[in-house]
Amino acid sequence: MNGLDEAFMQELLAAFHAEAREHLASISAGLMDLERQPDGASHAPVLETIYREAHSLKGAARAVSLTGIERTCQALESVLAASKRGALALQAGQFDLLYRALDAIADTLTAGQGAPPETLTAQLTALAATAEEGHAPPTPPAAPVVRPPPSSRSVATTADPNGPPSAPQPGTSSDSSTTVRIATAKLDALFLRAEELLAVKQALRQRADDLKDLLNTCDTWHRRHDRSGAARRGTSPLPTPTDMPDGCATPLGFVQTMREQLAQMSGQTIDDERAAGRMIDALLDHAKSVLMLPAAALLQGFPRMVRDLCRSEGKQVELTISGGDMEIDKRILDELKAPLTHLLRNSIDHGIETPVERTRRDKPPCGHIALAFTHADSRTVRIRLSDDGAGIDVAGVKASAVRQGVITADEAGRLTGPEALALVFQSSVSTSSAITELSGRGLGLAIVREKVERLAGRIAVETETGTGTTFQILLPLTLATFRGILVEAGEARFVIPTACVDHVLRVRPGDLESVEGRATIPHCGRTLAFVRLDAVLRLARCRPLAMPGDRACPAVVVSLGDTRVVFGVDRILGEQEGVVKDLGSQIRQLRHVAGATLLATGELVPILDPAGLLKSAADMPTAVPAAGSDGPTPAVDTVRKTVLLVEDSITSRILIKHILESAGYAVTTSIDGEAAWLLLKTRPFNAVVSDVEMPRLDGFALTTRIRATPAIANLPVILVTARESREDQARGVDAGANAYIIKRRFEQSDLLSTLERLI
Repeated sequence: MNGLDEAFMQELLAAFHAEAREHLASISAGLMDLERQPDGASHAPVLETIYREAHSLKGAARAVSLTGIERTCQALESVLAASKRGALALQAGQFDLLYRALDAIADTLTAGQGAPPETLTAQLTALAATAEEGHAPPTPPAAPVVRPPPSSRSVATTADPNGPPSAPQPGTSSDSSTTVRIATAKLDALFLRAEELLAVKQALRQRADDLKDLLNTCDTWHRRHDRSGAARRGTSPLPTPTDMPDGCATPLGFVQTMREQLAQMSGQTIDDERAAGRMIDALLDHAKSVLMLPAAALLQGFPRMVRDLCRSEGKQVELTISGGDMEIDKRILDELKAPLTHLLRNSIDHGIETPVERTRRDKPPCGHIALAFTHADSRTVRIRLSDDGAGIDVAGVKASAVRQGVITADEAGRLTGPEALALVFQSSVSTSSAITELSGRGLGLAIVREKVERLAGRIAVETETGTGTTFQILLPLTLATFRGILVEAGEARFVIPTACVDHVLRVRPGDLESVEGRATIPHCGRTLAFVRLDAVLRLARCRPLAMPGDRACPAVVVSLGDTRVVFGVDRILGEQEGVVKDLGSQIRQLRHVAGATLLATGELVPILDPAGLLKSAADMPTAVPAAGSDGPTPAVDTVRKTVLLVEDSITSRILIKHILESAGYAVTTSIDGEAAWLLLKTRPFNAVVSDVEMPRLDGFALTTRIRATPAIANLPVILVTARESREDQARGVDAGANAYIIKRRFEQSDLLSTLERLI
């Protein structure tokens, strides 16, 4: 690591953190599978997978000199190795120890310094050593911990309350990564669509040339016409210039010729516009797919979280997740994590009963929570989270709302069932009799609704006493583009998302009624508040309340959940599809504005935040109307020596690639031996630098294939690996490797001097 500059080290550490989170998630998911089915048919493959993940994480930590994490991973790997050999049968307490090790590594990554506790590493080492001697020592239980959810890939989990609770899976819910991995197939499709636009570019260039020729013809005709005084007096015919098109000798002929040419160009332009529209739509769809991730990326931590909460609460729950392969905008997934986390915690704390209580009610001791992602339509995703618990106490909800002053006792008596149930989304309303770490403050569901509405979504709840509760969330699949209603208010233009607009209508002065000092109008059997949009936005030029005799006022009915408000505007200019533009850090907190979009005229128009509008309208004192590599494969360098780097760890890959490129080599990377083999068959290289432990095709097998292929049999191969036993080194030599470098003792000078000697 000597000689690496600070900027590169920061880049390398950032790559390691991203890679480490993936390894920790995979290990935790595997442990969940083993704990659920310790003797199942998939036991050995799962154990092998998490063993490899621990090994890769150890190598990545070594690459960035995080020796504390490396030692913990080594101890973790030893425990898993003992289990692989059958020397250790993992029990509940030992699973807890492994989870605590993952949590300690995750905490170290979050802190950005330090190392996992040495006592934890020592416990793992002792467990592995004692297992080799034929008996495993008891593992101290963990204290109950409830934290935000982590990452796991399991789709179902059960928790036994008899064992000690464990900490949740590693990972931080506050991670705001600005990067996303993109499948090469998506990039290929994106580039293909972009290339198709070249035809449109050429057609538009031709239209521009045609228009230029037409303008030149007009200029020529005009000059000839001005020079002919006789033509201006109409006493003699217009002379025919030799460079004029046929039929342009007279004004009438000229106009007719121009008309024919313009009609032809108009038809061609319309065809070009349609073709360009289709191509741009297709390109936009493919570009949006780049930011789409499977819902499973969000769901990874939920099984582990449910397990831990059940252990803490003394309950048993099976969580089933479906629709995890549905692709959703990454930005929506990031914002959904906190709401779904709270709904799950709420279901366990408020909904699912204890095993004793469930048995008394003739229910299975183990409760069930189902989380499903489905398509509501081509643009919308429906998320349903249901449990078979006790249901929501509607009477208790109303009583809580009255105690907190949200409604009066008289209003509570007039509420219908759905209206009373909607009160659970009000801040401070809670049916919990005590404040705990999980619930009781009455803030959770209010925050859930706020976050969902900020994503232009809706949330609803259904419940049946003694049977269970279902929450349903409707959200757009993507935030990249949207449809909105373009309106004008206070001499300014705004866009309101169509998803939050129920109706557009015209409000006449006679339609307005005063209820408790607020302007209202009857609409669809309900009495809705009416406010001027320019008044809510506090624009400088705000129109007054419409008076008798005034013309009708255009209005938009904006709704979120059960809340509806009629906003009066100056004009409704129509619906349009647009691309959401970020406001930037300087004005990101601008009140009532969620983004901006460009009109066809080039005008930048604010996109209004419906949730903010409704809140401001309610707060007004009076309603004032008025594939296998890190990136595209570079071309073969004809001057520099070319090296194929084969390494599945992104951290090690970045480190070694930097070392080689700094020494002047042209480096092509591959994430496993199989992908590297395809590259070797299609292009020349001067040397191969490869890891050993890799999926699909390891370094030993890759070296053997190279030596068995006459065309590349003499290609230098250097194995850089953490496997340092004499047997492994001998195996590398037998496979045909020219050099075998141990990562633990890795020095960049060793690699560079070896390459210089071999090439």
